[in-house]
Amino acid sequence: MVDPSDKTAIEDIEYITKCKVQAFVSTSTDIKKAIEHYYGPFEERLKKRKTSELSFAKAKKQSTVDSY
Repeated sequence: MVDPSDKTAIEDIEYITKCKVQAFVSTSTDIKKAIEHYYGPFEERLKKRKTSELSFAKAKKQSTVDSY
């Protein structure tokens, strides 16, 4: 979130995730580094996402064909 003092955003996230949110101030560079540390480089995540979307599309197409 851009504004860590945005109580409405914090409450919305807590409500949706059913988790307690602690907001911190950080630079965008440090946030990007943390995301890459825990989730891997952007290119790898994008490749995995595309692969899983293609697998889902194939499975969905196959289930449509099987139902006829």
